[in-house]
Amino acid sequence: SLDRKLIERYCEIGLLLEPNDIELSTRLADVGRLELARAQSSGNASMEVVALEKIRQDATTKLDPLQITAITTRARQLASQYKYRLAISLMKQTVGLEASRIDSEAELVARGYIATWTGESGDVASAFELFKALLPDLERVLGADHPSTLGTRHNIASWTGESGDVASANELFKALLPDLERVLGVDHPSTLTTRNNIAKFTAESGDVASAIEFFKVLLTDLERVLGVDHPDTLKTRELTARLDGAGN
Repeated sequence: SLDRKLIERYCEIGLLLEPNDIELSTRLADVGRLELARAQSSGNASMEVVALEKIRQDATTKLDPLQITAITTRARQLASQYKYRLAISLMKQTVGLEASRIDSEAELVARGYIATWTGESGDVASAFELFKALLPDLERVLGADHPSTLGTRHNIASWTGESGDVASANELFKALLPDLERVLGVDHPSTLTTRNNIAKFTAESGDVASAIEFFKVLLTDLERVLGVDHPDTLKTRELTARLDGAGN
C-alpha cells in the first residue's frame, strides 16, 4: 500500500542519516516481514531477497527453523534450475538470522550451499576459499567425523582438482579416504566416489599403470555393491579398458 511505501522510504532515508537508529530499523524490518510473507506466497524469489534485506536491518530479528527451512528449500529449487546467483543471494540473507546461535548447524549448512553454488556458477576460486573458511568451523562445531565436515573436505579436494592442481587434489583425496572408510564404511557411495577420484587424478598425474590398478580393484567392488549393469560400474569398466589400451 501507499502508507507502507511511505514508511519504508522514511525508514531507509532515516537509516542513511542515523544507521544505528533502533526504532527505524525495527519499522523497516516490520515492512520486510510483510513483504516476505507476500513474496513466499507468490513464489517471487527476488522479492524474498529484498524483503530479507529489510529484515536484516533489525539486529534483534531472528528467523525460526521453519522459516529457514522454507527459504533453503526455495534456494535449492532455484539452484536446480541453474539460477545460482539468485539462489546464493537468497541463501546469504539467512546467514546470521536463525533463532539459535551463530554456529548452528543451519548456518553452517547455508554456508555450504553458498560455497557449492558459487563453484557451480563458475567461480571456482571463490568456492575454494569459501569451503576452506567453512571447514575449521565445521570441525569445531560438528566434529571432524560429521558427514558435512567430510563432505566439505571432499569439495575442497574436488575444487582443488578443478583449479588444475591435480597432485594436491590427489593427496587430499588420499587423506580423506581412510576417514570415509572408518566413518561411513568401505561400501558407502562417498567412499567409492573418492576411490574413483584417486584413480582418476593418478591417471591425470601421468601414473597410468597405478591408475589402472586402482580402477580394476574399484571395479570389482562396484560390481559387488552396485551391480554389473549400474552406470557407475559401466563407466569405470570403460575407463579402465581405455587406459589399459592406451598403456599397451
